[in-house]
Amino acid sequence: MDIKGVSGILQKMIDHGGHDTILKKVQIVEVKDDGTCKAELHIDQEHTNIFGTLHGGYIATLVDIITSLALFAHPRQGKGVSVNLNVSYLKPAKKGDDIVIEATTSKAGRTLAYLDCKIYIKQSCELVATASHCKFIRED
Repeated sequence: MDIKGVSGILQKMIDHGGHDTILKKVQIVEVKDDGTCKAELHIDQEHTNIFGTLHGGYIATLVDIITSLALFAHPRQGKGVSVNLNVSYLKPAKKGDDIVIEATTSKAGRTLAYLDCKIYIKQSCELVATASHCKFIRED
């Protein structure tokens, strides 16, 4: 799946009107058919906690969604549900920062996919978080 297709899936999620509307400012900037997806976000007030830093729950949501989109870009693509999601928070990102979210498909087997993600500040390349995500792939 190409960048247009992946961006279209993200837009459908946003348009659904549920929790995913918080992703409306996320921009997909690169998609590769090996199961890689790169997105960017300018951190605004709505993405921060009381301390003015990117909310940890929002980081986990970014990991969940962007890794899922990376799986759609993989030849094994398929709908899936999360089995496990692990995030390591390394450095705070602040309001006004631009961040990059890079997700890769490490392995996509018959029923499980393993994905990795890193989030970093675009200007300095400092890591904000690293993550791993395991998804069960459903057969349709």
